[in-house]
Amino acid sequence: MPAPVTPRTPEVTVLFCDGHRCAALRHRTDTGSVDGEAATLLGALREAVRGTRHAVLIRSECLRVCTRAPAVAVIRPDVVPGEARRGSLFGPVENPAQVRHLLDSVSRADGSR
Repeated sequence: MPAPVTPRTPEVTVLFCDGHRCAALRHRTDTGSVDGEAATLLGALREAVRGTRHAVLIRSECLRVCTRAPAVAVIRPDVVPGEARRGSLFGPVENPAQVRHLLDSVSRADGSR
């Protein structure tokens, strides 16, 4: 009988705020295009997470940063055992440069780049 597989803790957690304000303002986000097609912020984040080794994307309740809507948090693993996880808050994420910066941060946090 094979040994049980222990689920791996994600190295990067991407929290996509789905609170009322972020959801309402998300239509303002211009992601540019991916392979010649317009992409949504959620779609772009899904692709970025799929391109990593150990990341997870979570649609979150309100992150309580409504003044920075639409917002996304990228949380990295513990740097020192016992310390809180470290992370970055991105918001507002509204133009292609901000989206690229967010997507690059997801990849860098995972060590994929």
